[in-house]
Amino acid sequence: MNKSSKDPSLQFLFASESGQLPQDPIDSIADSLDFQVLKDHLLESASDLKWAVAWEEIRSRIPDLLDVPLSEILVGAWVKYHLLHQYTDRSKYPPDEIILVPFAEQKLKSKHHPYLELLVNESRIGKLVLDVEIQLELKGVVLVIQDAKIKEIKAGSCHGKGTIRYAGMLLLDKEIASFELPGHALLGDGFPIP
Repeated sequence: MNKSSKDPSLQFLFASESGQLPQDPIDSIADSLDFQVLKDHLLESASDLKWAVAWEEIRSRIPDLLDVPLSEILVGAWVKYHLLHQYTDRSKYPPDEIILVPFAEQKLKSKHHPYLELLVNESRIGKLVLDVEIQLELKGVVLVIQDAKIKEIKAGSCHGKGTIRYAGMLLLDKEIASFELPGHALLGDGFPIP
């Protein structure tokens, strides 16, 4: 995917003012009962493992789980949007025709379950799964559609809220302040509209 500027990610949406994911919610994962079971299983499987070193490695990887580009989340929601289905009719919209579809305002919800798989000697010990939910309100976004595919997203603004949970425990509940989307995101060959 080519982007005209940095494509915000889930990590960006949940970041603190410093631009980093807050560490207190990440650290609270280690206190959960579900994680204690995972920790015990990990330590049983690798008796020479130093827990402090293992936890620091796990902890450092958690922000990477939220490295999902916002443009992919938006396109994933839009390809399911029933009003776009009309643009799959190639008799009305020939493959060489470029269609601009403006969205003055749109609300969308998206759920994600990124995970970190824990391995010892290439054997799966378990998974640390985050449950991420976002609700966004978009304004002024324009989709560029060609050949029944979303090919580009043109700028707009966005705000909303989101939560991150681990094993049902709320780690982060955040209001997402309004921000401008990048000028445009080129989506390569495009995302097909079903």
